[in-house]
Amino acid sequence: MDNNRIELKVFPSLDDLSQAAANIFTGMINSDGESTFIVPGGSTPHLFYQHLAEKVTDWSDVTLRLMSILLIILFCDFRNLIF
Repeated sequence: MDNNRIELKVFPSLDDLSQAAANIFTGMINSDGESTFIVPGGSTPHLFYQHLAEKVTDWSDVTLRLMSILLIILFCDFRNLIF
């Protein structure tokens, strides 16, 4: 994919989207060292995490940090945002 283009993909179901996201995510895990990711919490990514758990067998060098939109609201300086 060209880095200057945005590619829109439409998936027939949430399960298909979650599986595709898990495939991309597992490709980003560094096999030569530690990998740290900030991932969404809540119930929305449930299927994504389910597929991820089926694909990743060794979590010893992978760190997942849960984030929340509430943290962004609490710590963001909205005066600097441009809409």
